[in-house]
Amino acid sequence: MIPVFTDENEHLRYPHPTDCTKYMQCVTGVPYEQNCAQGLVYQASLDACNYCWDISKEEPCSCRE
Repeated sequence: MIPVFTDENEHLRYPHPTDCTKYMQCVTGVPYEQNCAQGLVYQASLDACNYCWDISKEEPCSCRE
């Protein structure tokens, strides 16, 4: 799901729609693609990048099967 950026006062992060090593950061209504540090994936529930092995398998960007 691609978020709709409507509130120009929001500074929010969202999962990237196709790449778990990235996230989208909305700044004054404009989405910017951001990269996690090497070896990390974006964990939406923490709103931060994390090691994939430390993410619950229920999260879309975990490395557990």
